[in-house]
Amino acid sequence: MTEIIDFYFDLITKLFEKDIYREMIKFKNFKYRYGSITYENYWKCFPKSYKSVFYEYSERSKNQLLYELKFCDDIEFATHFKKMTANKYYQDCMIAFKTLDRFNQILTPKENFYRNADGRVQGLDKINDDSSKEFDKRYKENENWFDHTFEISPSGSRTRISLYVEKDENGYYYYLTGNNFRTLLTMGLIFFRFLKEGIRVKFGNEDKLINILEGKEKLDVVPIYTSMAPYCEELTVKDLRNKRFIASVKWSEEAIPNLKKD
Repeated sequence: MTEIIDFYFDLITKLFEKDIYREMIKFKNFKYRYGSITYENYWKCFPKSYKSVFYEYSERSKNQLLYELKFCDDIEFATHFKKMTANKYYQDCMIAFKTLDRFNQILTPKENFYRNADGRVQGLDKINDDSSKEFDKRYKENENWFDHTFEISPSGSRTRISLYVEKDENGYYYYLTGNNFRTLLTMGLIFFRFLKEGIRVKFGNEDKLINILEGKEKLDVVPIYTSMAPYCEELTVKDLRNKRFIASVKWSEEAIPNLKKD
């Protein structure tokens, strides 16, 4: 099966190369074209898409999040804790799980964590839950501890969400991180929930979320049947009857541009 997929991938790749692709440009056959469009322009073409993306955000909350990310996201603004224990981490993860609607009232914070998180905790479950000394020791001894330990919403490499425990000269703090478009929007909601609980977390990949909120982030437009599709950061749902959409896309002169990859 893999060989068949590779064969057709190579076939389609060659089809779009050089002279053939240039001929398609001449005839303006957009369904075979590569390009990109900003979210701002895409949402102008498809207003319903904007509403479906931000249905959990008001304009006020969007503006507040933009302010927080632009002016208050340095580590110095993050809430610091002099001591950290496994139990405190489990309890604070409940803030995120409630936002994700994955909180089970019957279970303890620790049980909720292991029910929702990645599970590859590399010894976090072996230390005394209430001992800050054991947490300190575990933190210092395990350079690779953070690969999967703090994944609160495990998934693929682009769609997972992690709430890392980090440390600097002022103590421990939380670092919330993820990569994917919708993952970042979900992280924004988690960020707000922590603020309401009096905890300011450091937000990872804030520049990308700022671009999303302001509509500056770009979507790749790809041919409708290309096998490159699963590897693109975001794909437009093409409606080639929308002339405004066609006019708003920056169409590529190259057969296969440098699309965003994992």
